[in-house]
Amino acid sequence: MKSMKLIMENFNRFLAEQVDYDKAQKLINSNTFLRDVVKLEATADNMIEGGNYVLFYSPDSLKHIKNRHMDADAPGSLFKDDIDLKDTIKNLLSKEPSETGDRVKWLGVEVDEEVGKMGVEKANPEKVSAMKDYTMPGERQENVKITAGERKPTKKMTLVTGNVGKLDGKQIISLITAFPGSTEIDGVEMPMDRNNYAEKGFYFVLPEDSPLLADEKSEEERLYTDNWKNALEDEDDKEKLNPNENPYGKEIQFAHSQLRSLLNKNKNPSEDEIIKAIQDGWDEARYEA
Repeated sequence: MKSMKLIMENFNRFLAEQVDYDKAQKLINSNTFLRDVVKLEATADNMIEGGNYVLFYSPDSLKHIKNRHMDADAPGSLFKDDIDLKDTIKNLLSKEPSETGDRVKWLGVEVDEEVGKMGVEKANPEKVSAMKDYTMPGERQENVKITAGERKPTKKMTLVTGNVGKLDGKQIISLITAFPGSTEIDGVEMPMDRNNYAEKGFYFVLPEDSPLLADEKSEEERLYTDNWKNALEDEDDKEKLNPNENPYGKEIQFAHSQLRSLLNKNKNPSEDEIIKAIQDGWDEARYEA
C-alpha cells in the first residue's frame, strides 16, 4: 500500500500539471520588477499551490527568508529549525487571506502546528523607553528597543505576496516575505515604521547572553573588523563596508549575523570561513535591497 506521503506527492504533481506555465510566465513578465529584478520564472520547482492561489518564488527567496529568521541574536521572530516552509505556506494559502488587492496578505493566521517563536513583546511605553537602543540593519536604519527575554512559541504565520493576476480561475501571486507570528499584540497593531515601536510599547527580546545586549565589542564585530579588508572584492565598496566609517551599515549588520551563525557552529573558524561568512552577509544585504 502506498504511504500517505507518496499519495500526497502524486496528488501535488497532478495539481502542478494543471498550471499553464507559459501563460503564468506571460503574466509575470508583464511586471517589469518581477521580470528584470527578481527574474521570476514560472516552473513546477518554484511553485506552491493552495486553495485558490498559486504562488511563485525566486530560487533563493525561500532560503533567504528562512535564514533571516534563524539567528537568535538578531531582533525578530525565529522559524523552527526543522520547518518545511513550502508545506507551511501551502497550508496558509488554503486559508482566507487577511487583505487582498495589489498585495495579498495573511497576517498572523494560525496554521496546523508550531512554526517558530515570536520575537516582539509589548509593555508600558515608559518601561520600554528605559531599554537598550538598537539600530536595525537595512536602508531605513530603524531605531528600536531590545532587552533580555524569551521568545514565545507560536502557531501563527504572516505571509505577504504580490498580486500578479488571474489565470484559469486561480490567483497568481509572488512571494514578498514570510515570518512567524502576527502583526499585532493584545489587539494593538504594530506600526509599519519600526522607529515608532517603542512609543507604542513594542520591543524585541533576545537571549540574556546576546552580544547585542553587551556594551563591549562582540566576537563577530571583532572578526569583521579584523577581516573585512581581506573579504573586499571591489574597492568602490570600501567606504560603505568599513566598520569605522559606517558601523550601522546594512551590509555590515548582515555580515555580523552570518558571523554569529558561523560562531554558533564553530568557535574557532578558519580565515577562509570568516571571509566567506562576511561575503555571504554582504550578498544577503544586497539581495534584501
